[in-house]
Amino acid sequence: MNPIHDYPEFIPVEAHVRRAHLERAAHIGHLFGVATERILKALKHAAIAFGDGLAAERERRAIEADVFLRRSAPHR
Repeated sequence: MNPIHDYPEFIPVEAHVRRAHLERAAHIGHLFGVATERILKALKHAAIAFGDGLAAERERRAIEADVFLRRSAPHR
């Protein structure tokens, strides 16, 4: 059963309705693509920041373990 053919007055606008559905689907697809890209970029930046924090912690521990550098390192 095709609802368009149940209402013959809608046959001239059928192509417009189909095009509108396709455009909406394209916009939604683009939205998902952009959202995915931004989420992945944010996760990448978070991983880099986390890695930088770990590297700084390793460096701080190495300074604390070195007898000569321990005197110049700030105490917490």
